[in-house]
Amino acid sequence: VTWHHPVAELFPPMPEEDYRALVEDIRRNGVLIPVLVDSENRVIDGRHRWQAAKEAGVPCPTVTWDGSDAWLAAQSTNLIRRHLSKEQVVAIRLLAAKDHPDVAAPIQEAQNAARARQASHGAAPGRPANTSGNAAQSVRATDKIGEQVGVSGRTVRNVQAAAKADPEALRRIVDGEATSREIVREHRTAQKRQRTAQLEALETPTLLDAYPIVCADPPWRYDSVSTPDLRASENQYPTMALDDIKA
Repeated sequence: VTWHHPVAELFPPMPEEDYRALVEDIRRNGVLIPVLVDSENRVIDGRHRWQAAKEAGVPCPTVTWDGSDAWLAAQSTNLIRRHLSKEQVVAIRLLAAKDHPDVAAPIQEAQNAARARQASHGAAPGRPANTSGNAAQSVRATDKIGEQVGVSGRTVRNVQAAAKADPEALRRIVDGEATSREIVREHRTAQKRQRTAQLEALETPTLLDAYPIVCADPPWRYDSVSTPDLRASENQYPTMALDDIKA
């Protein structure tokens, strides 16, 4: 074995406690399931078994994958066998779609179908089509993508929102470093800090000396939004709590 196939790196590393247990099990019993490698002897599936066998000093049997797409072999075992969150499954699939046409094709097909529905019913891009009650035609592309991986469309939208906020979001979600909500919240906080600094740097004139009454629409803060949405007012300008407005 030379090293890991790139497709193997799509999946998160095994937790350290589980890996130590795997090393001890392989030390006692050997590698019971051969590691899957490609024609260049790169690990497609079983990189932890290979590493554990190397560390335990025992032989590691391999079997060569004879299929055309390594992704098909890796995902068939890892997505089912691993204890992955729904967001991790979506993020892995979106990462794989970047390099594997077979993965990208159904995603692109769902997106194209959604655009066609939007165009035929005059809906804005990215929004559900207005079909006057015809729910079958108003399905979002994210709902179709969710069906492909066994999750809800909302989960897909949350992961996509995180990916828009942070170029490294998919990798962070796969590795378990952060959830989509945490990544979007980080992005919002950074944007608000930047906008606040920009506003504080502006020289604003005093109006009270020129006018006895000033009518203003303060930047109200709404705390009822429960799902990440990069179009929310919180992401367009710094908002204020009611106590700050009254002050």
